[in-house]
Amino acid sequence: MRRPRGAGERMEQPAAPRLSSAAQPDLCLFSPKQGDNMTEKTIEQTIKEMLVERLFLQVKPEDIGDTAPLMETLGIDSIQIFEIVVGLEETYGLSFKDDEFNVEVFRSVKSIADYVRAKQG
Repeated sequence: MRRPRGAGERMEQPAAPRLSSAAQPDLCLFSPKQGDNMTEKTIEQTIKEMLVERLFLQVKPEDIGDTAPLMETLGIDSIQIFEIVVGLEETYGLSFKDDEFNVEVFRSVKSIADYVRAKQG
């Protein structure tokens, strides 16, 4: 007599398909938070990726110059600066105090990266 399924039998689950290491998706778009090892991406690279993703820019991160004036070249406005602030807070665990907020910090990718480095100590 045949036993009903589940009565002491284990059903085998099909194995999940495996991707080759070259085909593995990059699940982490940003560098680790402060204190983590940041050897894979520079702060500048991470900021460029964050800008493109958060601001829905129609440009590749690698096409953004480190010293290019963001407001003039990418048309970033004051509302988008606040989105950048949120991104920096989430990505690097930073907080912006009112007396620290200066629009010059957001002039270029380099100036943002310099600010992040200064805050990280």
